[in-house]
Amino acid sequence: MPNCCVAVCENYNQKTKGSNVIYHSFPKHSTLRSKWIHACKREDKVNVENATVCSAHFLKDDYERDLKAELLNIPSKRRLKPDAVPSLNLAPLRSSDVPCTSEIVEKMHDRTIRYTQREDRKRALNRLSHLSPKKNKIDIGTETEPISEPSLEVKLAKKLDLANAKIDHLKREIFTLKRKNKLLHLALTEKNQKLKLLESKKHEEVNEKINNILKKIFTKTQIDCLITQKMKPHWTKEDIAKALTLRSLSKKCYMYMRKSLGIPFTCTFYFKEMGFFIFSLLSRSTA
Repeated sequence: MPNCCVAVCENYNQKTKGSNVIYHSFPKHSTLRSKWIHACKREDKVNVENATVCSAHFLKDDYERDLKAELLNIPSKRRLKPDAVPSLNLAPLRSSDVPCTSEIVEKMHDRTIRYTQREDRKRALNRLSHLSPKKNKIDIGTETEPISEPSLEVKLAKKLDLANAKIDHLKREIFTLKRKNKLLHLALTEKNQKLKLLESKKHEEVNEKINNILKKIFTKTQIDCLITQKMKPHWTKEDIAKALTLRSLSKKCYMYMRKSLGIPFTCTFYFKEMGFFIFSLLSRSTA
């Protein structure tokens, strides 16, 4: 967890989380690194490999401009200039500086205590790693996050196993439901086919009953016209002969039955042809 190594500065990662404070590692150049160490004004030794300095100790001009972020109106990445040195909020803790107050001395003492505790914990963990497996189980009161990680991994592994078991159960249910759906679809198709057969049989039976009732009065062609409502059926010779007989007996009766009652008879086209045929026969006989 990064924390600022500047004397008296109390910023660390957990405290400044969510704020605009960021942490910078020490530069690799030896001269610039010495300037950073001097700016920290620490009485103890600074571990430059892991130590960091927070952005609260740098000026705005110490950062390079991110023109791309400014043009695109997005959050910019703050990068220090190659020669930037901490110059803000630095505590005067050296003998050559202004004498420090009691509050600054107390904060420096707390920092020293925290540093000592961290070093003791590191030494204890290093010693535990070289112990035998039986002695390694001894709890010395220095439990840290790495020691508690296995229990967390076990919990996560159990949750993962439960989730996988639920997924397998749901997959089996989906497979069963798909199979049922397929069987129901086949049964529905079979029922629809049976329904169509029943409807066709019913239609045939109704037509047969109608034919049996009407065939005593009407011809087959007339019955088809009444059922199917055909406008131009194919009239047989029998139909034409019956229509001619009725019309020869009474034209008014023929027209009444054809137009008012809607009984299908042959059209007048046949009568015109028949009249023309009779007229030609009579003209031949007189000649």
